[in-house]
Amino acid sequence: MLALAGVPLGLGFRFLDPSPDACAGALGELIVGPYDEPALLSLVDTLVTGGRLGEARRLHRLYARRMARVGVRAAPFPAASAPREARPVVRAVPRPA
Repeated sequence: MLALAGVPLGLGFRFLDPSPDACAGALGELIVGPYDEPALLSLVDTLVTGGRLGEARRLHRLYARRMARVGVRAAPFPAASAPREARPVVRAVPRPA
């Protein structure tokens, strides 16, 4: 489990599980509830809005892989809702020649 490696490094984790007794809860925040596509997409959008783009992309990729396994098309990544603060930074990064 990646959280086992990350906790000693001071990283924080958030887990979604339908069981309040999930073992992952000992390693980070445990969100108890059913696996719910709208809720997951809302979390991705919240992470994007909060500027946590890497975490949002990782979560969205995981969601897309799981949807593909069951033959369902995943919703697109909510790139349009990127925070305004991130846009100038992205523009300021020089492009390779």
